[in-house]
Amino acid sequence: YEIGLGIPAEPLFRSPAFRNVEARKIIAPLSALALIGGLGGIVAYGTHPLGTKAVAYSYVTPQRGPTFTACAPTGGKGKAVIAGITQQGTPARVLVDGKEIGAEAPAGAILQAPPSNGKAAVAVGLQSNTPKAFSTCESPRTSMWLLGGATTTGTDSTLLLANPSEEDSTVTIEAFSKTGPVDLVSSRVSLPAGQTVTVPLAGLAPEEERVSLHLTATGAGVSAWLQQSMTKGLNDLGAEVTEAAEGPDMTNLIPGVGFADAQLQITNPANKAIHAQVYKAEGDERIPVPGGKVTVEPGAVAEISLAGLGQGRGTVQVLSDKPVLAAVRERQGKDFTWTTARAEAKDGILIVPKGAQIYASANADGVVEFRGAGQTPKKLKVPALKSASVALPEGTWQWKSDGPVAITGVVSKSAISTFTSSRSARELTAIGIKIR
Repeated sequence: YEIGLGIPAEPLFRSPAFRNVEARKIIAPLSALALIGGLGGIVAYGTHPLGTKAVAYSYVTPQRGPTFTACAPTGGKGKAVIAGITQQGTPARVLVDGKEIGAEAPAGAILQAPPSNGKAAVAVGLQSNTPKAFSTCESPRTSMWLLGGATTTGTDSTLLLANPSEEDSTVTIEAFSKTGPVDLVSSRVSLPAGQTVTVPLAGLAPEEERVSLHLTATGAGVSAWLQQSMTKGLNDLGAEVTEAAEGPDMTNLIPGVGFADAQLQITNPANKAIHAQVYKAEGDERIPVPGGKVTVEPGAVAEISLAGLGQGRGTVQVLSDKPVLAAVRERQGKDFTWTTARAEAKDGILIVPKGAQIYASANADGVVEFRGAGQTPKKLKVPALKSASVALPEGTWQWKSDGPVAITGVVSKSAISTFTSSRSARELTAIGIKIR
């Protein structure tokens, strides 16, 4: 939620989860700061990238009800490894259909985390959609992006929607393609509370080589993924379920990319052309990508080959003069995965499957500390605009860094799949307020 000083903010919170919270009109900077102080928020100040606008951020922690998380409704036989965590980082209960469960939930489950001893809690999960394809269970959002879709012959893309909250929602869909914005056959989907919907993309935007989606949802928001499969003749070329990306940015970091057989897509959501430069970062080396200086037309999705960059794995960085979105499709044998740019954060939660490697990148030097129950803590040094990685044992890990960092998990044994870090329990159970 974002509050501009002097802008009415009532009603600010419509979700039943915030039924005990009410925000009145903020009429002056003093009253805004008083509101934050009264609710126990912590304010951190930052600067606009061009140095023209001061920004203050606060996480406010009011009394609240249960929180909800959804796992991708793939209709498959997979399962989700789940955990409940309080805002203070301690274990919490997780419910499915009103019943407490252990460390696993069925595919597509809606998870509920009630308060634990008066402390707000959140449920997190990592779902195995096939033995080697993973997707993170997601908390609902009111705005999100899904990248890497296609509706041409040999590709099958399906939008997966879940409404884990107690309030009905309407989802509005915008689409962007190789040539610009798409005139969709239908652009709205109604999603009752607690329900799921699957929407084949071919029915919305047929015969499109590249499709990026922007979703906006009413009410408490929804959770969303893009399920994809590829074939060539009778040959199966893999399947993947991709989590929603954050919003557009001028610096996009995509950790954990295998460079050998990969394609980068850049989506320009604006109505003016943008200019971008793409870099490869592997370990302490950072170099411009050949052909990586591009112009992307308004509303278009551009594609750049990363082939020829070697057999290594690291971070792809996209720097642009206006905010864009970025994602990489990587092929390995008869499988593929999509990895989207990750929003930088200072803490989060990873559910790590067996054999995974964790990759990190940041705009400034930093150190990430990983802590797992019953595990020896691990520290990872992340050089500015470079790439770092660490192998973590299977389990639930909470991480914290001394500066913003982007993190992705990779499983690349017989097949390839990437997964994202969940936001921290502190962030997921709080109200984020940005004061301008």
